[in-house]
Amino acid sequence: MGARISCVLVVAFLCARGPLSAAPGADGIVKLEFGLSAEKAREHEGTVTASEGEILSVSGWHFRSADRIVGKNGWTFRTRLFDDPDDRYRGQDQLPNGVRVLPNGVFIELRVPDSAILHVKTNYGEFSIRVAELKAAGKLPFLGGDAAAVYTPEVRSLTKGEASQHDFPAVAARDDRLFVSWVTFHNEANLVYMAERTGDGWKEHKVSQSWGDYYGTAVAADGSGRVHVVWSEYKADRWRLVSRSLDLATGQWGREAYVAPEGRRQMFQKMATDSRGVPWVTWQEFTGSNFDIFAASRTSGGWASPLKISESGANDWDPALATAPDGTVLVAWDSYQAGNYDVFLRSIREGRLGPVIHVTRSANYEAHPTLAVDPQNRLWLAWEESGPNWGKDTGVLGSPGTPLHKTRSVRLVCYQNGRFLEPVTPLERAVPGWLGSMHEFPHLVIGPAGVPSLFFRHYLHRVPTVEHQLELELGSRERRLQPWYDTVRQMWDVFVTGFDGANWLPVRQLPDSTGRCFMQAGSALWGEQLVYCWPADGRTYSDPHVKTSQLRYAMFDGGGAALQPENMRPFDAGGGAAIPGTSEKLDLERVRAIRWGVEPTLRLFRGDLHRHTDISADGMKDGDILDTYRYALDAAALDFLAVTDHSGHERMHYFKYDWWRTRQMATFFNNPGHFVTFFGYERTVTYPGGHHNIISTRRDLAPFPISDEEFYGLESNGDRLFPHLKARGEIAVPHTTTQLGGTAWVENDPQVEPVVEVFQAYRGAYDEPNSPAKPRDTSNADGFVWKAWEKGLRLGVIASSDHQSTHQSLACVYAADFTAESILEGLKRRRTFAATDNIVIRFQAVDQDGHAFKMGEEMQIETAPRLEVEIYGTAPIKRIELIRNGTIINLREPAATHDEFGYCDPSPVPGTSYYHLRVVQEDKQLAWSSPIWVTLKKLSRK
Repeated sequence: MGARISCVLVVAFLCARGPLSAAPGADGIVKLEFGLSAEKAREHEGTVTASEGEILSVSGWHFRSADRIVGKNGWTFRTRLFDDPDDRYRGQDQLPNGVRVLPNGVFIELRVPDSAILHVKTNYGEFSIRVAELKAAGKLPFLGGDAAAVYTPEVRSLTKGEASQHDFPAVAARDDRLFVSWVTFHNEANLVYMAERTGDGWKEHKVSQSWGDYYGTAVAADGSGRVHVVWSEYKADRWRLVSRSLDLATGQWGREAYVAPEGRRQMFQKMATDSRGVPWVTWQEFTGSNFDIFAASRTSGGWASPLKISESGANDWDPALATAPDGTVLVAWDSYQAGNYDVFLRSIREGRLGPVIHVTRSANYEAHPTLAVDPQNRLWLAWEESGPNWGKDTGVLGSPGTPLHKTRSVRLVCYQNGRFLEPVTPLERAVPGWLGSMHEFPHLVIGPAGVPSLFFRHYLHRVPTVEHQLELELGSRERRLQPWYDTVRQMWDVFVTGFDGANWLPVRQLPDSTGRCFMQAGSALWGEQLVYCWPADGRTYSDPHVKTSQLRYAMFDGGGAALQPENMRPFDAGGGAAIPGTSEKLDLERVRAIRWGVEPTLRLFRGDLHRHTDISADGMKDGDILDTYRYALDAAALDFLAVTDHSGHERMHYFKYDWWRTRQMATFFNNPGHFVTFFGYERTVTYPGGHHNIISTRRDLAPFPISDEEFYGLESNGDRLFPHLKARGEIAVPHTTTQLGGTAWVENDPQVEPVVEVFQAYRGAYDEPNSPAKPRDTSNADGFVWKAWEKGLRLGVIASSDHQSTHQSLACVYAADFTAESILEGLKRRRTFAATDNIVIRFQAVDQDGHAFKMGEEMQIETAPRLEVEIYGTAPIKRIELIRNGTIINLREPAATHDEFGYCDPSPVPGTSYYHLRVVQEDKQLAWSSPIWVTLKKLSRK
């Protein structure tokens, strides 16, 4: 299997060499790791030679700018403190287990026989590696445990290019044929491909009949000589699974057909073939207000009627599929049924559903299951875990919850004879200390000898460095931008291990596997080799610029036979502790029952218009976009969401793909009447223009490019941005207004900039210097919201999350209908308030004729209006402040969860005044109303 592959397609499928994929003729890669037990940073120099064969190339592992490859087979580099106090830009993370030094090393591409010996000379000693021994062991220690050699098979490229992105591979095998399907993106469209391999040659197929809007693939070969590819297609506001089949005998493709034509939101499909040769597919689908899990089999007449697998009334997510030698089909998924994510399992046998098995029952986050069945008919199941109260309160007001991407670990169990067993030693304790956390998105497959192989993604924070800063110059003006405008600060690599029934096998990193948080991978057993295919996006530790998504694959030989799980312990399904005594369910029922006014009657909707994912260069603690939607739908129970990742790298090829995927997810999760989505991005301009989130209901939203002049203040928002947004009906929401990305409030167009983010739980409140939730940074004090109101700007208020913080920042909008268009109209009319919990504010001014003007509106009258206030709290209310023109004119301390009162200003001032509320609960939760602007034509009193 070491032969190179011939090039057969214009976009360079099947022939290319990636940044770290093996050189032509290479038959393996050895990684040398140094600094595994070091407590201090050290310089390392060395060379490698082979007794037989050839060293083809040497490349760096955790290299930075000063590290070098010397000649063809040498190196000089430094192992560094992971959080070095001398770095200008320091990390927010620490390595686990008290490890301070990040190991470094080199990848060595080889063309050598198994009998070869590698001789390694370093400035700390010499050692020799017998290639045959290393291949058998996978990993060997040297230099007293401070160094190690790790063997991986040749990594090959399936695609290569610069313009097209190749993603979402799936793999299947049947007899002597191997199949890989995937989705390609280029120029705002997708195409589905499949590559077919027999022997050492590949043949490519265009699967979808035209370019379109597609997401994800799955592939399976049946027992009748056909291979089936399934993908999700968006058309006429419906995401439905499409399948197409290839007759291997004739080479002819059939017509495209929908798997379940009645569906409306179908995605995240997986496929497998049962022991009778029947293909199965499982998927996730919106039915009514919730996601459910379905499965269907392929018959000679087409797809059978779907079976509804899950039974909960909550959202069910991310199905996995496996088939057993005895003919059983198994589906696993996770569900928010208990108010947290648990893993479930169900079998299908001869078309009949077995009982739902509750695999986990803890308060922890347990999600993204994967499963495989070994030749002895034992089920192996893995999933990722995080802490209890995932997505609950985290931020400046306290953090009893677990943030979205703070912790991750992988759990493995074996199901046999009606009970679950797990390894005595958890995975995080079986890996090197620096690697002992942040394992996620596991992928299980049974190898040729029956050993379960476990692939997983590992997150590592890439500390930014000065050399990645962008330098701007215009005349005598100079600006140096922070280094994350077009670089990333995070990377995920694929690691593989296995479990033989008693012990974990050595963990090995797959070269050239670095990419974003979640990247779908595929695997299949092909003869006596395990084939694993994955995408990588070109980022490396030494060059943290995302390039293009390309496909890689490797072929693993089998290991020893799996043992009986005698050295495993019973699995404890419990654990974790939920936040006690929460009244959130009742609070939400009250919020959703709120009605205000007539013609139209307004409803209250809660959402978030400022959330980041790992797409943002600084999104290392935010996680994958799919987990963002999990948070919004389940943990926060929001009504609407805008994912607003930074657009600083919009000039790069990869941003176009990020932007495409972001909009695909917004369309998929949009479910009017239950949950609605906006298209959005963050436009990251420094002071005085300021950071703005751009919010739209239009899928053709495109980031408006940032000019260099905007960083100097030579171009303002009003020059081009605001007119552009106004013409398209979109809005811009400023935030963090007193920081480096703040604003001086030099201009405002109320049609385009109707509201401001007055609070975010990541950094605090920006209303005024003495706010109960003071902001982290007030370097631009003229950016406080009260300053904007003093200048006469008409701005309503909302709250939203930004990074990391959860469940403490709500954008509250009164709107007539549960649609994105109606909520956007509510934002434009400033019928909004900001809250940190499910607090309700109704605030209006009533004139002498009984006409009511709601918060956010303007009124011109001859007498001071009656101000009417109603507050529903989630805890006893400590203070209600009624504020006019920056001064508290009425203070109430109700010490109850509900208060309602009227107030007429006894000392109104001439001209225009703005009245607004600030609410403080005894538990420190807060709310702010939008102002009402009152212009008195003459002074009199009711």
